[in-house]
This record gives sequence, C-alpha cells and structure tokens, in this order.
Amino acid sequence: MNKPGSNKRTTGKNKRNTQRRGAVVAQERRRVIDTLKAVAPLVLNKTLLTAAIVIAAASAYVSLRAVEEVLDVPLEQVAITGDIQYLPRQNVQAIIEKTARDGFVEVDLKHLYASLKGLEWVRDVSIKRTLPNGLRIELLEQQPIAYWNDDALITSFAEVITPARVPDIAGLVRMSGNDHQEVLAVYKKTKALLPEEYSRIRALMIDDRKVVSIVLADGYELVVNKGQLEQQLGRWQDILASSLSDKLSRVETVDLRYSNGAAVSWKATLAQSHKLLNGGHH
Repeated sequence: MNKPGSNKRTTGKNKRNTQRRGAVVAQERRRVIDTLKAVAPLVLNKTLLTAAIVIAAASAYVSLRAVEEVLDVPLEQVAITGDIQYLPRQNVQAIIEKTARDGFVEVDLKHLYASLKGLEWVRDVSIKRTLPNGLRIELLEQQPIAYWNDDALITSFAEVITPARVPDIAGLVRMSGNDHQEVLAVYKKTKALLPEEYSRIRALMIDDRKVVSIVLADGYELVVNKGQLEQQLGRWQDILASSLSDKLSRVETVDLRYSNGAAVSWKATLAQSHKLLNGGHH
C-alpha cells in the first residue's frame, strides 16, 4: 500500500519529468526542421533526404535518453558543514531525508533552502550541487550573546530569537527592558566607561523610567540614570579610587543618581541577618 501523499509526489515528479522531456523534444524538433531547411535545397535524391531525416530523428532520441538518464540519478551524498551547537541535528536530517527522494537533478533547491532557513537557530543557508550526485549544505547558526527578558536571547547579529528551549549558557549576560537595541547600546557604553578590572557585567536592565541597573561580576549593583550614564559612572570611579575599592565584597547596591555623591547599601552580616529575622532594626 502506498503511503499517504506518495501518489501526489510521484504525480508531481512525473509531471516535471514530462515537462522537461517535452522541452527537449521541442528543441530537437526545431533543430531538425532548421537542419532540413538548410540541406533540402542541396538534397536532390529522395534517398538522401530520407537518410537526413532519420539521422536527425535518431539524434533527438539520443538527446532525450541522455536527459532521462540524468533525471534518474539519485541523490546519494549530502555534506552538512557549519559550527552547530544548539540546532537539533535531527531536525536538519528529517528535511534532508524528505528532499533526497527527488533525486540529484529533481531536488528543489529553493524549497530546501526555505525549509532549512525556517528552522530555529538557523541564521543563513548555502546549498550547492556537487558532482556526480551530491549536495553541500552550509549552515550558519545564530550565536547568543545575552539572555533577553525571561524567554529569549540576543544574538551576535543583534537579533532577538525565541527558541522553544532556551539553553543554559555559562557566563552569558542577562539583559532586560523594552528595546533590546537600547539595552545593547547602554551595555557597550558601560563596558567602555568602567575600568577593565570592574567591567565584567552579569546583568543589565533599563526600566520604563530609564533607570539603568548594572549588576557586576562581583555581585554588587550600580544604579544610574541613562541620560547621565557617563557622568554618574565617572563619579563611581572616583568613589572607588578614594574609599570603596577594599570594601567591595560588602557592597550590595550603589545608587549614583545623586547630584553630589552616592547612596551605598551594604550586605547584611550574619549578626545583622539574625537580628532582622528576629524582628530587630538596624
């Protein structure tokens, strides 16, 4: 029993083959007619004219058989290249297996391209036929550079993607806000403004009031206004140099949105934590 849809695929393939063969036959017919027109004035003997017609017809038949043989070449070798880390290979394989049924010449490269390009994690696709019976497929995968909000990623092309499963990637910065381009721009500017030894950013968020929260690798948070980013981060460097560099392990939050200084919140010590849990104040 044929599989559902197999008759439809076979009919489509036969139709394409018939169209190609028809085109070849039409081309050969035109060539025969042109040849006969050229030789007819020179052929005085009916036997010679008949021989010319037979030779031309045989040539058309040979050409048609050659086309049929090429159309029947199976697709046997598919090479897939590219640095693939997150794209499920079984998804690619399923598309390739479906395509391979059409044969080397019959495979629809545009449809194959669209199918592969539609897979999550795929940024671009390059497909080439390779003689005698193969395809070479190169896949360019999206490379995540940051988590975006709760369920998405920002890629190295500054695009937001939402894969079905967001992978756990060690060291990937977490970003959130309304506009990922805005957050990326502030992230890059912040990295450039901070001293290198303090520039490892764990998370960066911009809220609706354009308040920027920056969590650094050491665990403390800087709070600044987006419109005064350069000025307020410059003040942070002055504070670091004068009084806080040896106390950073105790810092929880530094709010730099003040005109002449900053408000520092300290991490609770074990004694303070015990006191707070028992209803005390500090």
